[in-house]
Amino acid sequence: MNYQNLHLFVKVVEKGSFLAAAEAQQIPSSTVSRRIQQLEDELGYKLLHRSARKLALTEAGALFYRRCQPLYAELEAATLELEGELTAVTGNLRITAPVSLFNELLDEWFYEFLQTYPAIDMQLLLENRNIDLRDEAVDVAFRIGDAKIKDWVSRSLFHSRYILNCSQSFKHLHGSPEHPRELSEYPLIVPSRTATWLFSNAGGEVVEVTPQARFLTNELRAAAKATCAGLGLPITHKSLQRDRQGVSGKAHF
Repeated sequence: MNYQNLHLFVKVVEKGSFLAAAEAQQIPSSTVSRRIQQLEDELGYKLLHRSARKLALTEAGALFYRRCQPLYAELEAATLELEGELTAVTGNLRITAPVSLFNELLDEWFYEFLQTYPAIDMQLLLENRNIDLRDEAVDVAFRIGDAKIKDWVSRSLFHSRYILNCSQSFKHLHGSPEHPRELSEYPLIVPSRTATWLFSNAGGEVVEVTPQARFLTNELRAAAKATCAGLGLPITHKSLQRDRQGVSGKAHF
């Protein structure tokens, strides 16, 4: 049996005419009439009385409709329920991000995301080291700098500028460098993610410095506290802007 024809029969009875059923199914009314005729030929008895004014069920048609309609109604309800489950945003997300990046910038995004999608459960791993995403079953990873992870899709989210700064007490004791090349003469506080410092000026000069750290840390807040304590010169983020320009690693002098 052609169950599509059976479905059309149910729709014709529900809509009250071939034309209304054809419009609901977005097919020509002649197609509906022809396929109902095919169903009747296959079953061996007439289902509908056709006239110019109205459409009526035969006795066999009424019995057939009473048996078929609940089955199709249940099938349609199950289909709609399945579509809703498949299109709904649900499930578990396992995400990793650097501690300072989350605390300074990402946290509001995460909270807004969870409020927008209440059916999502999130597990957040705040790590300053680049953990193995496969071993840790991570779905999304936030990284500072160029993301070069094989078989993963990456997208730039932020534009960042750096500045070299120090505390007033440090400047009073040690002075301040006039050029990046002088940095080797000063105690330096180095975040481990910025092992190479790039400086540029208005004239287009670019200087690359590989700092020798007196204090090396993988946590930006620790670097900031060490700076306030007058322990050295760090290079830190001046600003973070949410855009698609990528991450810039240059400071200006």
